[in-house]
Amino acid sequence: MAKKIEQLELSFEVSNNETVKDGEQAMADVTSNENKLPELGPGVSTEELLYGGKPQGFITISKLFDSPRAPEEPTRKPRFIRDAVAPVPKNAKTAAGQFVLPAFATYANGVDFIYNDQRAREIRLNCYVVGVNGIGKGSVKPLLDTILSPISAEDNSGWKVHNDYNQEKEAAGDSRTKKRPVTKIRILPPDITKPELNQLGKDAEGEPLFMHVQEQDELDTLRGGQGRRGHFEILKKADDDNNSAGQLRAGTKSVSTKYTLRLNYVIELRPTELLDFFKGEVINGARDRANICEILPIEDKRQWPKMGDLGEKYFKRIRPYIENIVKAKGTIICKRANKLIDSLKAEFMEYYDETEDDVIEIITHRALCRAFKRACLCYIAEGQKWDSALDTWIRWSFMYDMWMQFHYFY
Repeated sequence: MAKKIEQLELSFEVSNNETVKDGEQAMADVTSNENKLPELGPGVSTEELLYGGKPQGFITISKLFDSPRAPEEPTRKPRFIRDAVAPVPKNAKTAAGQFVLPAFATYANGVDFIYNDQRAREIRLNCYVVGVNGIGKGSVKPLLDTILSPISAEDNSGWKVHNDYNQEKEAAGDSRTKKRPVTKIRILPPDITKPELNQLGKDAEGEPLFMHVQEQDELDTLRGGQGRRGHFEILKKADDDNNSAGQLRAGTKSVSTKYTLRLNYVIELRPTELLDFFKGEVINGARDRANICEILPIEDKRQWPKMGDLGEKYFKRIRPYIENIVKAKGTIICKRANKLIDSLKAEFMEYYDETEDDVIEIITHRALCRAFKRACLCYIAEGQKWDSALDTWIRWSFMYDMWMQFHYFY
């Protein structure tokens, strides 16, 4: 990666005591450093403190689930999000702010963040992009390809090693004695088999993997003989920190391996496909882990959803964010993110106390953690600086996430 991004300096000089080794110490410091928010004064609401009143897109929880439309994204966005979605057609910009994050998260290696429960969390993200035919889902792949182009360039050598070994193996037949070489391929094809995934996951040596699925049928090979539940086992595991993936095989020519699966992914689906995709996955946690975004219909159907330039000019624009993400190492505390999550949880628990709505409580648990990870990714992308627009945008993204869950599944 260093060669592809002009010898990135991977060491990271820490300031303001923001990188620590001990999780409990990190959480203890959450309220003690300069990232701490000011205390609420008399007559000052949380909304006024965090969001300066009620900006565009602000919606209360009591109105969120009654609304026929998702909450409107604030006009003012963090610089990282604004630059990342710059070339995307207007009707897809809100969705793009969600589906680019798993791609950027693939650059986050060797870094985690202390969540509000005092446990360390790595940044692993997924996104299910929903849209009808002809609405502009074609903007997804070229944008992701550009963001991931440095990793893709590194993968080329891995693909060559993989193909050369397979050709040699085929020529030698069962008489082959050469050990399989390490093959580093981090951007996975969606029709990968489970044994291939386990082997590439092991070969990645802890570096995050990425997968983009444009048609759900592409996951058939990942399901293997387990049917529908086969791929959910993988997708759920990818969301869990400290997971244990791999397989044990008795055959001498089979792959036996054990590793931690670090996988970010984006899956494109039509609205009816989304419901079918999660059919039967009501109580096992698969749906609750899904971050859903929706590409909106084009306002003037006579117009084309035009994509902007994704060439050198765009990559130059996003390159500093990639470099900042790669540089971030160790266990980091982001006090503003912790404070914001505390505020959102308190807001939702107040609503729960009034309604005793168990469904809301269930989907809130994971949505809060996703909001935290999005906040932390934005934080390190901007050089471990808290963008003044992040409070409003993360709160909105959390509400948007909750509305999508409720709208499609409940």
